[in-house]
Amino acid sequence: MGIMLKVVAFVILTSRAFAEDFTNITTKAIYPNAKVIREEPDGLTLKWVSGDKRGMTKVYFWELPAATQQAFHYDPQSATSHYAETQRKIKENAAEQQAKQQEESRQYASSDLHKTIKKSTASRPYTIVGKILQMKGTSALFTEVKEVVAYKVANTGPYTTPLLRDSTKWETQYKYEPMTSDRIYVCGLSPAYVDGQTYQGVVYFSGNYTYTTTQGASATVPRYATNPDLAASLTIKWGKKALKDMQKDPTEETGDGE
Repeated sequence: MGIMLKVVAFVILTSRAFAEDFTNITTKAIYPNAKVIREEPDGLTLKWVSGDKRGMTKVYFWELPAATQQAFHYDPQSATSHYAETQRKIKENAAEQQAKQQEESRQYASSDLHKTIKKSTASRPYTIVGKILQMKGTSALFTEVKEVVAYKVANTGPYTTPLLRDSTKWETQYKYEPMTSDRIYVCGLSPAYVDGQTYQGVVYFSGNYTYTTTQGASATVPRYATNPDLAASLTIKWGKKALKDMQKDPTEETGDGE
């Protein structure tokens, strides 16, 4: 058994530069045609391709087969220390981002513009369900997003008497409707959420968000916030930036932030 592990480990080690399949033994997820783009003491970041779908995922060593662990010289003690430090930094960054968003909301909250946008935003909440593709502090890029729509359906029977037959009963049912984009960016989330987790909740539109894809291309998606106050602040910030960009020389490079 030990010899077999060494052989498999050698094959993995010598093929790092080439695409191969990786399997998460915890979730049973398979990452086909994957390349290792980053090695850390606690795991590997994989860039994978499956048909017309592409993605980038970090898989921890304790989620990988023993042969893969051996090939990448997995050390449980170093992995635990690195993981703990990374989580500490994530929480610290999330707290800083949340404080920044709260300060921006406080600064804008007293303005008439903020109040008007907040009122308009709050009048159109979206109940969504989607998969978190990548967490970034208290914000996340979502994929496979649908809007949960409630509607009334008449329940007319069967009834035993004419009086009951004429009385229409209504039931609330739900259906999933596609949104304008199956990918969105949501701000104001709890930092406890992780990549791959399914989220369902109410969000409010707050402009657009531009990011760089795993292929290096620029993509723009709708941005939402988890409360009207934050949505109004982000909308004002987005509007000011859009106006500033319009006033720039068109030959200048532009970017976008949260």
